Amino acid sequence: MLQRFFLLFLAAGFFFVACDNSENDQPRDVRFQLELRKNGNAVALRDTVDLSNGYTFTLTKFLLYLSKVELTDVNGDAQELKKIALLRLEEAGNPFFTGTLKPGLYTDISLGLGVDSAQNEADPTSFSQDHPLAAYQQTYWTMLKYRFAIIEGRSNDSGRLGSNNDILNAYHPGTNPLYQTVEQDLSFRVPGESSVPQLKLVVDIDSLFDGPHPIDFRSQPQTHSDTATIEIARDLMENMAAGARIEKVGA
Repeated sequence: MLQRFFLLFLAAGFFFVACDNSENDQPRDVRFQLELRKNGNAVALRDTVDLSNGYTFTLTKFLLYLSKVELTDVNGDAQELKKIALLRLEEAGNPFFTGTLKPGLYTDISLGLGVDSAQNEADPTSFSQDHPLAAYQQTYWTMLKYRFAIIEGRSNDSGRLGSNNDILNAYHPGTNPLYQTVEQDLSFRVPGESSVPQLKLVVDIDSLFDGPHPIDFRSQPQTHSDTATIEIARDLMENMAAGARIEKVGA
């Protein structure tokens, strides 16, 4: 009788352990933010900053598509956090999305800046209003397909803004050849409990315009990725990729 009770006790223990392990294997939420920075400080919409390219700049609009956000686990397998996301900078707080990953350790991360070529062929009218690729987002142009980013503002190289010498800046990069990928080694653990780990894509605003391809606001104030200004759009996307980095929040 005692032996039978002992066997039943062991079986129950194994059952509960199995339940616990199953519970810990369930995908967990991971939060992914976008932060625009200047000299290590966050930049919000409507902020005015003195840039390293010699201009004072007020940011009035910033949005960015991210595609195929993936992390590689310790077995070398890519796990998708998000297929497509549209992040809009606001006046308060960083834009973010939430995806899911299985608990465990991840060793690197990759993502696309813009809309990858497959998704760039999508019909914007086929999506529900809240989908990142929906026509409601007002990011799709028939002549261009999706704008990968929208960066707009007002600038002046006199040291102050508010005169008739101000420059209106509007950068709308798009088209498949401008799509950029960012890859980075990153030791990142997703816990098996209820806490939500966080990642952050950091874009330095100086690097956007004063990176490998300096952009002068007065001679290169705008691009809509048309033939005449496509090089400006390409320079902007390459600058963004060169200066972007992913951080663990709280690490």
